[in-house]
Amino acid sequence: MTLDDLKKLTPVELDFISAHIYKLVKDRVTEDTKNEENFNHDPDCCPHCGSLSFIKYGFNKGKQKYYCKDCNKFF
Repeated sequence: MTLDDLKKLTPVELDFISAHIYKLVKDRVTEDTKNEENFNHDPDCCPHCGSLSFIKYGFNKGKQKYYCKDCNKFF
């Protein structure tokens, strides 16, 4: 499929293809090829206190670190 072919597709068709590409990429990732914390998404809350008040705070061994503003812990 070329770029010209993609330009002819409807938005619904493009969404369909995008969803399938995302699924293929997600299924291909294995334990030894992923960094789960960075691959998935930001955490919903602090695992220590449940607070929603946290910030990204650098990296540790390639993994995203976070700092909770309420309990002052890193995760």
